[in-house]
Amino acid sequence: MHTSDTRYDLIFTTTKIVAAIVLHPSDVVRLYSKRFDFEQLVIGGAMQMHQIQAMSRKIENERRQGFKNKTPTEILSTHYANFEILFSNILSAKVVRGLFGVGLEFDAYINEKCKRIKIKIAEAQFENVRKLLHQTLPDKVV
Repeated sequence: MHTSDTRYDLIFTTTKIVAAIVLHPSDVVRLYSKRFDFEQLVIGGAMQMHQIQAMSRKIENERRQGFKNKTPTEILSTHYANFEILFSNILSAKVVRGLFGVGLEFDAYINEKCKRIKIKIAEAQFENVRKLLHQTLPDKVV
């Protein structure tokens, strides 16, 4: 699952959801910031995108491997931008289809402020995520 520029794995426990970063923009910024001459731009643009996608997949896989055998609390501390949402702080949750794809939305208190958290999910995950929400947060699904 991901926001517009960050990809997360969501880990559901019995009391909370841990949003763990598997890809952050800072992970691939050096690949985007390389300078190219005109010929490299014309010929190498596709190669650069392929390189960025390959590096992104590698980073995601390495982070997921790093999550194995860790508790949700330990996973939370693996990246500064990871966060948790306690079930008791969730006001509402829903899975939505829209013009820009499928998303998971939470209205929740985070750091004592009510926030809307939107996370993009793959179309193929829609039904599984909807079922998971109904199992874990039946009284908060809208």
